[in-house]
Amino acid sequence: MVGDGSSDETDPRVFVTILLFDRNYNFLDVAYQQLASTSGWGSLTASYTVKQAGYAYMYVSNEQQVLMDVYFDDVTMTFTPSAVVQQDDYYPFGLSFNSYSRENTVPQNYLYNGKEQINDLSLDWYDYGARMYMPEIGRWGVEDPRSEKYRRWSPYNYAVNNPIRFIDPDGRDIVGVTVKKDDKGTTLDLSKASNDTKKVILAMMMTGKGTTAAVEMAESKTKTTLKISASASADGSYAKTDGSKTRNGDGTYKSATITFYKGEFDRDQKEGTGKYGDKGSTENEFFNVSGTHENEHLKKDQIKKDDEYLKSDKDPFNGTEEEYKSYMTGTEGVPHKAEVETRKEFRMKYGGGDAWMDAAKKNYLPVDEQ
Repeated sequence: MVGDGSSDETDPRVFVTILLFDRNYNFLDVAYQQLASTSGWGSLTASYTVKQAGYAYMYVSNEQQVLMDVYFDDVTMTFTPSAVVQQDDYYPFGLSFNSYSRENTVPQNYLYNGKEQINDLSLDWYDYGARMYMPEIGRWGVEDPRSEKYRRWSPYNYAVNNPIRFIDPDGRDIVGVTVKKDDKGTTLDLSKASNDTKKVILAMMMTGKGTTAAVEMAESKTKTTLKISASASADGSYAKTDGSKTRNGDGTYKSATITFYKGEFDRDQKEGTGKYGDKGSTENEFFNVSGTHENEHLKKDQIKKDDEYLKSDKDPFNGTEEEYKSYMTGTEGVPHKAEVETRKEFRMKYGGGDAWMDAAKKNYLPVDEQ
């Protein structure tokens, strides 16, 4: 039933109207269409896309200002079910939200991570095989049978409290990205990685430079979590590495989270400005370049530079142009070099032109180096 909701004083004031209510009979919306005919006859058609379960009330009306007979014939209301039978979104630890299930359909109970949700006694636990999982609190119902392998963690924790990077297939051992080496070379097994990790790593592997960085990241002593944020960052960063205060013996982080701010990429594309403002930039390129850049921030020499910069209390983004140049070519010199190398390779392989170099040069990235 869509009409544009408009009326024309030159047309007869004859309408078809639909009123929408939710399950509790609260008013939601209205759609109507006026008869567009002065010949004495015509047809009325209106449509509406229902966004939630409830009730629809349709009626036809004659609202002429003067007395006039109007006859309605063949009044029909049809309902076309959505092609979507069921949809479920989840918070990282598995609690569902925005769930939708079409009326009068058999529910699909294999939900979060493909595990069956047990609804007996309204428990809503997930059956992982070895244990039952409670997404409301992000904890298992019984102790970990392999708890001796994870002595730093509670025996009731799920995925060492990091479901963005790890999953637990059966309630016993966690898994993430694994590195496989054989006579044919090194490969990354992403079959049990999180969706964010898969998206970033697959984009990084679109170039040789990015693939090397992805393997280094997977083989690193640092337990690295890759996270994609739809929002923009607070300081304009496209990606950021937050490393733990505790360090490994070689000076690298014990653990780190790399957040990719896709909102910054989206803003560049919308405004046509910034690092990814040119028409040749793509989302895969953004993840490839940002991932390769941030991989350098996981290495001990770069961590030393980052630590020294943080201790200096300098703010190159609000200082002089010379201070900004020194930061971009000094502290960020190595990550920027890796970034430029993979981006050149990406454009050479997949096209997109060289317009990105203009913004890069303005920010002192080494685009002219061979």
